[in-house]
Amino acid sequence: MTMDTVSPLPSDVAMSTPTKNDSETVTTLSSEDTGTASSTPMPAAQPATPSPAPAVPAPADRDGYIEEAASIELRKDRTVYNRIVTITPPKPEPWWSPTPKKKKQQQQQQRDTETNSPNPFLSPFKDMIDRFSQHGENVKKEKARTDAEAKEEARKRVERVTGQVSDVAAELCFVHGGCASSSQFDQLLGSLWERINDPETKPSNLAGGKIRCHLYDAVGCGSSSHDPSDWDAYNSDEQMKDLEEIVRSVAGSSTSSTPIYLIGHSYGSSQIIRLLPLLPESISARIEGLVLMSGALANGPSDVPNDNGPCVFCFPVWFLKLLQPKMNDAFLSNAYHPTTDEGLVMHGRTVCEGNDMGMVKAFYRQWTWATADDAAKVVKVPTVVVVHGAEDRLIVPAAGEHLHDMIPDSEYRVVDDAGHQVMEERPADVAEIIMGVVSKKKK
Repeated sequence: MTMDTVSPLPSDVAMSTPTKNDSETVTTLSSEDTGTASSTPMPAAQPATPSPAPAVPAPADRDGYIEEAASIELRKDRTVYNRIVTITPPKPEPWWSPTPKKKKQQQQQQRDTETNSPNPFLSPFKDMIDRFSQHGENVKKEKARTDAEAKEEARKRVERVTGQVSDVAAELCFVHGGCASSSQFDQLLGSLWERINDPETKPSNLAGGKIRCHLYDAVGCGSSSHDPSDWDAYNSDEQMKDLEEIVRSVAGSSTSSTPIYLIGHSYGSSQIIRLLPLLPESISARIEGLVLMSGALANGPSDVPNDNGPCVFCFPVWFLKLLQPKMNDAFLSNAYHPTTDEGLVMHGRTVCEGNDMGMVKAFYRQWTWATADDAAKVVKVPTVVVVHGAEDRLIVPAAGEHLHDMIPDSEYRVVDDAGHQVMEERPADVAEIIMGVVSKKKK
């Protein structure tokens, strides 16, 4: 369905409203002052003029950003669409180079000089000069892209021979929510790229190494097409086996010393919690951090995480197809903050409408959420951060607090002006949290 809970959201969930918890204050991230802590109650969502989408460069304009996609077979008759995004930090400047701040000042002075003091002899040729200049920039970008691809191909040749990768500083595995798509993380990937390419925000422990992001569409979701009538294919046990295979693949793609970070959204967060006890020690020992967004536990403050799904999915598929447009509307109105850019909401609608209701019914009737007992077992992971949008009307913030309370030594971060789709609505804030986890040194 969409970003996480369902494409067609059941009416009883769609009409749920957040509850206020006055018993304790939590750390909140202000969109105006990222990183500044405040102790204020979570404000109720107020109607407002939609804010513009975050200005994130398109993938083609990101230096050191390589995306590969392919369908991979996990087991017999189970194929998923998988993406690997490699983000390479820029090479450090020589010690004699001007600081980034000084560079910006010099560039601004040059632009001011060109604007205020045009050369009268060159004015007639300005358009021609601009075209040549733009052509030169395009040639440089194309050469940089070609060089990066050639270098990556050389790395793959070495990898095929040695079976290991040595230049990856961290492996990040993203797990989307129920009936959703890995495309919901695209805004977040752009913000991660920005932080890694900014000398002032790049984690110092990367030491020039790459960060590799692994994203996949679950069976039947997004681009991982599957027979919607294959009921057993969508049960929670099969999904857990899929996730285990993905994480094993991630672990096997780099050296045994490369740390792994698992990042989940909504039901994906629950799957990560249930996954940990299933992993062998050789892999679980490499998991240095978890970031659990918009998550919850069964039998907690939210009525969404109930096994066997909402009762609306007891109806036959043909009837659910008639309800799908209304269910999509209900989901979108509860999943997104009122000020979210309309383009992001339309993307969410596209994901919802792409789901077959046969798959959706099979999924929700068989899903299984992590319990408090499962959460209590998350003790070997050094850093666990629970993230929730302050105005999440789908899985209320109180459910995020409950999840945080049940995971020993976890942190809880609330992001202002964000709903259930926090990583889409406030990608810079979430990227800051993720990079904070990645930059922590091993205990």
